[in-house]
Amino acid sequence: ETIRERVVSFVPCKTCPVGSVPASESGFRACAVCPPGRRAALVSVDINATSNSLTESRCVACEMGRFAANAGATECLPCPNGRFAAAAGSPFCDICPSRTTTTDGTVRSRCLACTVREYWNETTGQCFECPPGSVVTSLNTCDTCQPGEFVKPGGAKCEACSSGRFRGPSDAVVRDECEQCPAGRAQSQPGQPECLACGPGSFVNFLGSTTCSQCMAGKFQPLSGQNLCNECPQGTFSNVTGRPTECDRCAPGRVQNATSQTQCHACARGRYQT
Repeated sequence: ETIRERVVSFVPCKTCPVGSVPASESGFRACAVCPPGRRAALVSVDINATSNSLTESRCVACEMGRFAANAGATECLPCPNGRFAAAAGSPFCDICPSRTTTTDGTVRSRCLACTVREYWNETTGQCFECPPGSVVTSLNTCDTCQPGEFVKPGGAKCEACSSGRFRGPSDAVVRDECEQCPAGRAQSQPGQPECLACGPGSFVNFLGSTTCSQCMAGKFQPLSGQNLCNECPQGTFSNVTGRPTECDRCAPGRVQNATSQTQCHACARGRYQT
C-alpha cells in the first residue's frame, strides 16, 4: 500500500494519540509512541517526481542542544544552563566539563569556557561571577582581595592600588576599583587601605593626591585633613611656610591692613600703633 493509496482510500483513518505516529512497520494499522530523544511532528513528504507532497506524522530527532527525556514527547526542550547535547536525538543533556558552561543566549550543543572572573559549580555545570573585589583561585573558589588591592576589569589577579588611591576593608563587597584620596588627604605609597590626613600646616585641594602641600607664607592651618589654609587676618603676618598656629601679631609701631601677608609695615610718619 503506497502513501497515495492511503490518501485516496475511502476507509476512514483514525488519529494517533498525542506523542505517537502511524507505524509503517505495521502497515499503518497501529500507532507507535515516539521514543526518548524524538518528538512527534508533522513533516512534508514528497510522493512523486513532480514534487507533489503531503503532510504526515513522524518521530523527528531532537535538534542538537535540545532533548526529550520521555517517550511520547511533542516537543524537545532546550538543555538547561550548564548542560549540553552535542548530538541530535538526545534523550538527556550532559553536564558541561570543568570550567565550561552554557547560558541563556548560547548554543546548547557545546559548552563555552568560564571567564577569568567566574568559578565553576560542579553540581550544576554553571559558571558564576565572583563578587566585586575577589578573584578565582586554583581551587575554583573566590578569594577576596586584601585591603589596598583591586581587580582590573577582566583581570584574574589582585593588584595594589596606585599611589593617591586606596581601597578599604568595607569596599571589599561593593566595588572592584580603588578610590582616589579625597581632598585633605593623600597617600604616597601603593597598596594602601586608606589615605592619610594632611597634618596641621598643610593641605591638599584636589582628588588623588600623593602628597600634601605646606601652607604658603601669609597663611596657616591648625587642623588636620583640610583642603585649604586660612589667611592671616589684618594686623597679623607669617613669614614661614607650613604654619600650624595662628599668625603673629604686628609689633608695636607696625601695622598690616591686608590679609595673607608676610610682614608688617612701620606706621606712617606722624602716626603710631601700640
